[in-house]
Amino acid sequence: MEGFMKHKKSAIRLLCGPIVAATLAFASHAVAASAPRFKMVVLAELKQDGVGPADDQHRPYVEAARIWLTQLAKDSNFTVTWLEKPDTFTDAMLADVDLIWQMNYAPYGWPDVPRLAFEKYMNSGKGGWLGVHHATLYGSRINNLTWPFFYKLIGQINYTAYIASFASGDVHVEEAAHPIFQGVPSMFNVTTEEWYTWDKNPRDRLHILANVDEKSYKPATNVKMGDHPVVWTNDSVKTRNLYVFMGHHQNLFQNQGYMTLMKNAIFWVANKPSTTAAKRPASKPAMGSRDISLRADAQSINLPSGGLADVVLMDAAGHTLYRARGPEKIARIDRSGWGAGRYLLQAKTAGGRISQWLRLD
Repeated sequence: MEGFMKHKKSAIRLLCGPIVAATLAFASHAVAASAPRFKMVVLAELKQDGVGPADDQHRPYVEAARIWLTQLAKDSNFTVTWLEKPDTFTDAMLADVDLIWQMNYAPYGWPDVPRLAFEKYMNSGKGGWLGVHHATLYGSRINNLTWPFFYKLIGQINYTAYIASFASGDVHVEEAAHPIFQGVPSMFNVTTEEWYTWDKNPRDRLHILANVDEKSYKPATNVKMGDHPVVWTNDSVKTRNLYVFMGHHQNLFQNQGYMTLMKNAIFWVANKPSTTAAKRPASKPAMGSRDISLRADAQSINLPSGGLADVVLMDAAGHTLYRARGPEKIARIDRSGWGAGRYLLQAKTAGGRISQWLRLD
């Protein structure tokens, strides 16, 4: 771990030598035709300073993402500007930016002016932010970091550990009706990931959209959280935002579920319809947890008068325990043998879809 922390701290400064410049041509790189539909800025880590090529952990993901994103931008007519660090962030620079993708770039080492410009952007209600992987490398163990705004943005969590040797894991969608999951399987496997753990679960402070089933880890590991969210949005922040934990290995851009998720995420966060889907997204289900009341005992869950349709109920790890697809309304769910814990109910009501966590005794 000591070696890892040295490795992570060294990410504050980035090198861009001739090889990097020749390979990625990182600078303001416009990839779309005239009259673009929107403008994206990507903040991407190329190289971790101090150890050499063997410590170049995140550059392969960035290289693969650049190839994929360049083609997507060309096909969908938006522009991408690539930056190695946030030092050029100012109010004026971000004024016409529709989306910031913080791609594998940690929240430490930001100068004051870019930090304040980012906060103003996120509080404006305009534009959007997409964070991936390294963006939640926050906490007192990491360079004694203190950034209250960013801490709140990511759900008041501090990094604690990671799976250094990597593990595969099954990602389970919790809110299938959300636009970012259009065309995404309800479960998809990620083969090579670090699976960070945090000092607390952010579920009560954030709008959780997907989790990883820690029981599916291969190889098995003791680096676990229990309930482990990996995709979420923070509804308390004015500017539309989304965090996707998975983002370490370049093979994610050979993973159809992941690529579909990220494509949808870009258009949702930028608040622009994709070229293949006219559906305009909403950040929340049509009804929230306060709109329905349930009664439960050790044997059953009694649904509201009139029942619910298209019902799915999962445990905290994302395992489906009950499913009743279709228009037929369900008034009671047998829960005998389930035990106490948190369960996710997804269903259709007269007012729209709901996604509600239940805490059952």
